[in-house]
Amino acid sequence: MTTGHDRSVLAKALARAKEFARLRDAGSDDFTKALMEEGVDVNDLGEIAGALEAVAPPADLKGRLFASTSGGRLARFTEQVALLLDLDEASAGDLLERIDDASSWSPSPLPMVELFHLEGGSVVDNAITGFVRIDRDGGFPHHEHIGHEYALVVQGGMHDVTANRTYRPGDVVHMAPGTGHELTVAPGPRLIYLTVAFEGVSIAGMVIGPNDAAM
Repeated sequence: MTTGHDRSVLAKALARAKEFARLRDAGSDDFTKALMEEGVDVNDLGEIAGALEAVAPPADLKGRLFASTSGGRLARFTEQVALLLDLDEASAGDLLERIDDASSWSPSPLPMVELFHLEGGSVVDNAITGFVRIDRDGGFPHHEHIGHEYALVVQGGMHDVTANRTYRPGDVVHMAPGTGHELTVAPGPRLIYLTVAFEGVSIAGMVIGPNDAAM
């Protein structure tokens, strides 16, 4: 699935599939950087993986799969969180475990919205990073994206009012620079999602950047 995303970007990534495979197998952080620089939608990674021409899986794959099924209720999102935040999987798993800890959350200036502030790796230095939790019947007001934004839903349903589309746990929503939308919570549990918003967002004309005290 490609969302708000030019297919030519995926074509470029597919053309570089062998390079991505080499970097991945070497355990290089440049693998993540290359993906981000191409503006690749994480939902397209399945297509990229299919183009890697029978590259052998990492030696620790069995252990990683076991860990993802033996962890907490959100452990299945560990690999996606690690990729989006430029972290190792142990650190990503710890962040997911902390979602159910009430002390992880802080109120935001927006009604019915709470924030779990966190820091990622060097790839996301220039991005707003954190988990967002929105109560039932709540929402996130219309905002515009200054840079690329990636949002991973880990609980509940995210309804994009502007696009009239609902995203569920495991979906990664990519929004290109200059795009905007309003979000509401779909029927069901509270919405929780990870956001990685490069260069920040603009809400009602107010620009909120990385490390901005306003959020």
